[in-house]
Amino acid sequence: MGKFKYRHSVWKIFIDDVVHLIENKLPLDEYLLIPVPISNQRRLERGFNQSEILCKNIYKLLKIPYNFKILFKIKNNNRQSSLSGEERINNPLNCYRVANHLKIVNKNILLIDDVNTTGSTINECSRVLSEYGVKTIHCITIAKRDLY
Repeated sequence: MGKFKYRHSVWKIFIDDVVHLIENKLPLDEYLLIPVPISNQRRLERGFNQSEILCKNIYKLLKIPYNFKILFKIKNNNRQSSLSGEERINNPLNCYRVANHLKIVNKNILLIDDVNTTGSTINECSRVLSEYGVKTIHCITIAKRDLY
């Protein structure tokens, strides 16, 4: 069942803190929310993308526009949670692509993910997005997990 056990409501408890952080740090009218995508297979297994749910909730409260069709995942790579620290660094490489790249040229992106362990997923998504002329990319993750 995975880390969410089909309960996407668990993230609602973090939304107020995220919204407070965003509205105090960023000019809201200048950003586009983009969630870190999951593969089609993972979406079928889980039933949802937790980062999309976070984006929708941020939008409801702050009206920052979002687009779920800009960044997509082309590989169903190994789950980061099942890998060692070193393996996690290379696992997300070349897994993401941009569609509709004209929608992000000269835009400020707020990239949303659920958990950050090594930063490799966020780094790879940011790298791919930055190839298409975005102004800035800010990343927000809800949780930070340390490797032991």
